[in-house]
Amino acid sequence: MQAVVNELAKIADVTIDNWVVYNNIDDQPRHYVLMLENKEGKYLTVYQEKANEILSEKKPRFGIVLFSGVYGKMTIQNLKFGAQ
Repeated sequence: MQAVVNELAKIADVTIDNWVVYNNIDDQPRHYVLMLENKEGKYLTVYQEKANEILSEKKPRFGIVLFSGVYGKMTIQNLKFGAQ
């Protein structure tokens, strides 16, 4: 997941200060939620599709479970700067 965060920071031209990921099992299909905090205050949810592509490239097994429908696409939530 660190590779996803690093790539998104480059693509969005932001500094990601803090991030956390959790497995949302309450929704079906279950999916990862990546929560990001950036100093620039950019709205990073527009990069959700790219985040899924990067994760699928870095972890091919994720791509398999995503394609099979076992997992849904990862979503991104923005954290307000300083939220920690």
